[in-house]
Amino acid sequence: DGGGDGGAQDVLAFRDMAPEVRADRGMAIQAVRQHGDNLQYVAEKLKGDPVVVLEAVTRHHRALIYAADDLRRDRAFVLQAIKQEAMAFACAADDLKRDRAFVFEAVKENALVFLYVDPEFQDDRALALEAIARGNTFALSVVSEELRDREMVLSAVRQDGAALMYAAEGFQADHEVVLAALGQQADELQAADGEWRQYILSFLQSEGTALIYAADSLREDREFVLAAVRAHGLALRDVAEEFKLDRALVFEAVRRNSDALAFAGGDLRKDPELQPSRVAANCIAGGGGVGPPFSG
Repeated sequence: DGGGDGGAQDVLAFRDMAPEVRADRGMAIQAVRQHGDNLQYVAEKLKGDPVVVLEAVTRHHRALIYAADDLRRDRAFVLQAIKQEAMAFACAADDLKRDRAFVFEAVKENALVFLYVDPEFQDDRALALEAIARGNTFALSVVSEELRDREMVLSAVRQDGAALMYAAEGFQADHEVVLAALGQQADELQAADGEWRQYILSFLQSEGTALIYAADSLREDREFVLAAVRAHGLALRDVAEEFKLDRALVFEAVRRNSDALAFAGGDLRKDPELQPSRVAANCIAGGGGVGPPFSG
């Protein structure tokens, strides 16, 4: 709602206050902290006060529309506002929004701005790559298909493996692209700890790995599936059932991530040789081999 618990009531209450109250800088700051839309009712001089306006924008991006024109045209100030809230870009002065150099600065300040720029800028390859490089992999979903080339797709999946969902079918069948997506997810999980690791693990277990977006031709190819579970053990969740019954594949998945055992098929989850401690102790298997040696 853009403000505190009172919502619209906070706005109406401030609107009805005496002019001298709405002209008081301290009261104005307090009011916009309660609800960003209160900026429309502060005294005109305060609509040009950077501190007051930034407080309002922090509460709600829309508040920038009520700021003095000079502030909405002020490059440095708008960049400050965008840093707080990407959607504030939509309320900047039109001449700034049409200025490619400024748009580029804005994307550098907050990559999510790319989602709110004019469509002509969303078809700007350099801007798209900048947004993706700075973590806005959703940008891949809004650029034209012509721009979504291999370089851009690889850049996106190396930031966020799930970005594979936005790639064209040809890249979803590309070994390097899919393995890069899986590798990113595995590395992110490995680097995480505590509650954040548990969150990522739970998400991957419930929603799936990047392999769910790969072409069927890859998911049905045992050689590729072997590479996939070596890149990201939890990819075992998303392989065909026949591969979940493949002891050698399950072994490789568990060696990459012990939690992968939960996705083994049939009785393999109870197989003594596939228990994480036994897999970790097996120093002979792997290294590019086609499968582990098993005793018994």
